[in-house]
Amino acid sequence: MLAAVLVGSVRAEVVITDAPRPAADATQSVAEEPGSDGPGLTHEGFGVRDGQLQGFIINASEETIEDAVAEIRSTSADELLTYWMVRVTLGDMEPGQRIFVRRAYPEWFSAPEKIVVDFDPPENQDTPWPRPVPAKRLIYSGDHSGLTSWFIISPGAVRFSFRHDGDGEFGLDLIPQDIISRTPVVRHSGAGEGSALHAVQERGVYQLAVQAAGAWEVRIDEETSQDQIQPSRTEDDAGSARPAAQPRPIRIEERSPGEISITR
Repeated sequence: MLAAVLVGSVRAEVVITDAPRPAADATQSVAEEPGSDGPGLTHEGFGVRDGQLQGFIINASEETIEDAVAEIRSTSADELLTYWMVRVTLGDMEPGQRIFVRRAYPEWFSAPEKIVVDFDPPENQDTPWPRPVPAKRLIYSGDHSGLTSWFIISPGAVRFSFRHDGDGEFGLDLIPQDIISRTPVVRHSGAGEGSALHAVQERGVYQLAVQAAGAWEVRIDEETSQDQIQPSRTEDDAGSARPAAQPRPIRIEERSPGEISITR
């Protein structure tokens, strides 16, 4: 079974303080990326210490920022995998205010190789959030369990091709952005490669939860025709299923900044 995934919008434990940030040697060493600062918002000192992810969110402007929100992500070094994330509602932030954020980091998720903090400015709150990655990043790889970044797929038959080099169990679950449910699309034991054809009913933003015991790679492709939609099944090296039609890679069209359209 895959480990449980943090779901929904979560209010972390938030402490308003003027205390200095934690000492560098007291926090797990990890690259902290600037992320995308909102108007006047910045952050510093984020890391994992004694099972707690913590750091400061700062209003560096001279104006009050209303309804401030931050997304904090623990990722792989290349940011293709999101191990864990939390969305923090900060409320109204006064000029110069520093908010210390602390949240328990689940021990069953991989330790962060990079921490990325992004803000959701009030004027951008109608934009789907978190924002999906471009379709060119719909090939993922790693060497342990985790979550992929968000991506957009359209209705129809979608093929999930995989390669797993470990001896244990390998699994993929498809998770929609609203995280109401998760759908198993691949279950495989041991090393090998194969693919699963899955019917997607609605265009939307999704991510994959990956269970792996070794190095792996996953490719996501939309089929050329919706007539090929079949119940999800896995075809591996030892299987006898007839090969499905070859998929055509997803193509991307950027209609406007922050809005991605995927076509076949």
